[in-house]
Amino acid sequence: MNYFKDILTQSWLEKLNLNTNTRYINCLYNFSNNTAKHYEADAQYNDYFEKQESLWQLENDLLRTTVIKAIETKNKNILDVGCGTAWAAERLCTDARLVVSMDLSTINPQKAVAKYPFDNHLAVSCEIEKNPFKHTIFDCIICTEVLEHVPQPEAFINVLSQLLTQDGILVFTTPYNEKIQHSTCIHCNRETPHNAHLHSIDLPKIKHFAEATNLSIDTIFCFSNKLLLIFRVIKLYKFIPHNVYIFIDKTVNMLFNKPARVLFILKKKS
Repeated sequence: MNYFKDILTQSWLEKLNLNTNTRYINCLYNFSNNTAKHYEADAQYNDYFEKQESLWQLENDLLRTTVIKAIETKNKNILDVGCGTAWAAERLCTDARLVVSMDLSTINPQKAVAKYPFDNHLAVSCEIEKNPFKHTIFDCIICTEVLEHVPQPEAFINVLSQLLTQDGILVFTTPYNEKIQHSTCIHCNRETPHNAHLHSIDLPKIKHFAEATNLSIDTIFCFSNKLLLIFRVIKLYKFIPHNVYIFIDKTVNMLFNKPARVLFILKKKS
């Protein structure tokens, strides 16, 4: 079955002239956009699919499992925006109707379908503002650790909401209340934010996003306490169930309210 025919607009179907075996499409025809250039170069220099044994990887696993436990995926059409390692496809294709790994590079989506060749896994390279998808086609849009990189987050969220079914959900994770550090770039001599983080996101900012895009807030959950990261308690996550670690994390956050991450879910208003 060619799922692309279900999710792409007619104009894109005609432009791409797909065959029945196509599982990856490239809608990036040039890299005139500086942001697109940056993330194409980033994917060339960094192999996001390389396995890493580190505390950073443990926190990523905690984050991803927290996302999965917050959503219903069975028989759903899911879009993973900024797919990176395509973890959503790896973990959700067995339950979902369809998972689309989307990225602002040509490298990561192609690696994604090669590594996770599920029949219901597709990959797309595109800018979100020029995406090829039909409106109201996805039940769940996942966007983990991406929004802080986006130059205009309100416009970005607004475009995503157009792709969402009436009962669908937008699921975001970002660093929480981050103090963004800057340094002078050796190439352009301009002040440049570390890790390409453009925004520090906290509760007022999340409420602003919802109001600016006419969406409602379904869930806000702050987690991954910084003390547990600093003192490497996160290592316990390798040996204990997710819900037990989350209980420890919540308890420490009540005593020392310094979460490193926030998960929030936005929905269309009824």
